[in-house]
Amino acid sequence: LRAEGWDVRHGDATALDLGEAFDVVVAGEILEHVTDAGGLLDSCARHLTPGGTLVVTTPNAFALHARPGPLAPLMRTGGIHPDHVAWYCAATLRQLLDRLGWANVAIGYGASPSVGRAKRAFRRAAFRLRPAWSETLIAVAGRRPATGEGAP
Repeated sequence: LRAEGWDVRHGDATALDLGEAFDVVVAGEILEHVTDAGGLLDSCARHLTPGGTLVVTTPNAFALHARPGPLAPLMRTGGIHPDHVAWYCAATLRQLLDRLGWANVAIGYGASPSVGRAKRAFRRAAFRLRPAWSETLIAVAGRRPATGEGAP
């Protein structure tokens, strides 16, 4: 990617310090891969400007595709990934962010695109009926004020 002009850096996501801050930090589909979720979210906080926004996506532990039963084949997106070390539902993701001091936490749901018209229609109907069955959790939170910054 560097050869194509991208600014690529790597490191331990739970202890990363790039020495700069951003208005938005996106932790997409990584939280479920780390054993130190607090370290990852603290790294994200270090890289946010005051008033910055964190966006986290992670698989939904209560997604319909994770449930056994006759409808499961219509929902499957590949099963449980062997590299996932943690699973989150909306309540546990909110609790984690609240416990670590993130502000204005909002949790929503999303779905991956699926192949096939019938499967796509079934999933769309299921997720409208019960958004909590969706495959992906999306959390948006504000950076907690650092000491001396004052409350928003």
